[in-house]
Amino acid sequence: LGLSAKTIAVFGSTGGVGLEAIYQCLGKGYEVRALARTPGKVVIPPGSGGESKAGKMLSSPSLTVMQGDVTRYEDVLKVMEGGVDGVIVALGGQTSEVGLSMLTDGTRNIIKAMKEEGGTNKVSIVSSIGAGESYDQAPLFFKVIMWTSL
Repeated sequence: LGLSAKTIAVFGSTGGVGLEAIYQCLGKGYEVRALARTPGKVVIPPGSGGESKAGKMLSSPSLTVMQGDVTRYEDVLKVMEGGVDGVIVALGGQTSEVGLSMLTDGTRNIIKAMKEEGGTNKVSIVSSIGAGESYDQAPLFFKVIMWTSL
């Protein structure tokens, strides 16, 4: 995202990759807006946060956690309100927990909101979906993104 980025939107903020992304962005001095179905799950990651802090609520004056669901366009749009300098998409999870269309619908909503409100075309999509046994679980739209970027 470069050194000029100031405000970063993070989607998939309660998973391991999303938590680490938030933690790293805050450490670099960025403002972070995160969308979470359960804001209480935005915690210090065990990796960079260290064992003594891991699992404790992640809080910072530079962090805004908004409750919502990436499959609801209105929720995604409120994260982008006023524009952002970059977007990190770290969506994932078991289909039994997130549903069949979360990756497709969520990614579509993020891209649409970036175009309409976000003011940026800088996006980093980070996921282990499609690796190993989860490849068959990945929706076609997500596979197309992976094929295009690899």
